[in-house]
Formats: sequence, C-alpha cells, structure tokens
Amino acid sequence: LLRGYELVVLGEGVELFSIPVPKPLQGKRLSQSGIGSGTGMSVVAMEHEAHLVTHLTGETILAPGATLLMLGSLEQRRRFADLFEKG
Repeated sequence: LLRGYELVVLGEGVELFSIPVPKPLQGKRLSQSGIGSGTGMSVVAMEHEAHLVTHLTGETILAPGATLLMLGSLEQRRRFADLFEKG
C-alpha cells in the first residue's frame, strides 16, 4: 500500500485489497453495508481526500470517491465483486 501496490500478501490466504467504494455502497454507513456479513472481509481503513482513516466505526460513511482497504481471501474478494461491483 505504501509503495502504491494494489495487492499485498499478509499470510497464507489473507491479502490486503484496495478497492474504490462501489456505487451501491456510497453514502451508506459501514454497519449498513453488509460487507462483513456478506463477504467475510474486514474493512481496516478508508482513504478519502488524501487522508487515511484507520479508526472506523459502524457509523463511518462510505464516501463517494473513497477507497476501502480490506483484508480477506481471494474468494471473499470475488464475493465482494459479485455483491457490490457487478450490476
């Protein structure tokens, strides 16, 4: 992430993904997004307007133009794409 790479391998099967907030999630609270329950991925930070926010709560708004940093497996990443990015 620090060097601009999109994918960082943290351990066997666990990776850090950098994903722009998909349109269906824009403006929603993190607790309303269904990311965790629907995919099993964990949102660990959000980059918005050149600021990296690491203290996220259920009330955090998923802003248009922001990028989510999430931990998960490739299968969880595919599930995220199926649920939120295809349409």
